[in-house]
Amino acid sequence: MAAKRKSKRAGIPTIVELCKQLDCSRASLYVWTKMDGAPEPYSDGSHNLKAWQGFIESRGLKPVEGDELNRGRLQAENLQRKNALLEIEIDEKLGRLIPVAEVETEVTRMVHQFKGMIYTKLENELPPILEGLKAAEIQIKQREAVAAAFAILEEDQWREVRLKESHAAQ
Repeated sequence: MAAKRKSKRAGIPTIVELCKQLDCSRASLYVWTKMDGAPEPYSDGSHNLKAWQGFIESRGLKPVEGDELNRGRLQAENLQRKNALLEIEIDEKLGRLIPVAEVETEVTRMVHQFKGMIYTKLENELPPILEGLKAAEIQIKQREAVAAAFAILEEDQWREVRLKESHAAQ
């Protein structure tokens, strides 16, 4: 019984208090307890401060800050993000993906081209054709003009050039 009392008085009763005495975080202490040769708690659950101080000094251990514990995880996440960006860049170079700026430029060009063709058809070509026609006939002629504009756009050379460029990149 005397030995038990002595171990209670000599030991630090909680991990929190042990961490305060060792000037480290609970996370650091948890990492150290998993190491070979780490001091075991007494049978009553208290901890030997001198044994822990000797263990830390003999191993040259330093308290690990909370951010440092997550450093490996953060580095892995950072590498995953960099890898994803590199995969996108490779896919762009191989022609599997088209850069956003290039798509925006092409769509803007096509919209302007379509707008110009519609204005040309509706303002320049249709008025002479529509002169003297009834409303139903005018509607049919307008649909034909719009359909003709779409047909011209579908036959546009930009698609063929783009397809050749993408096949050449592959």
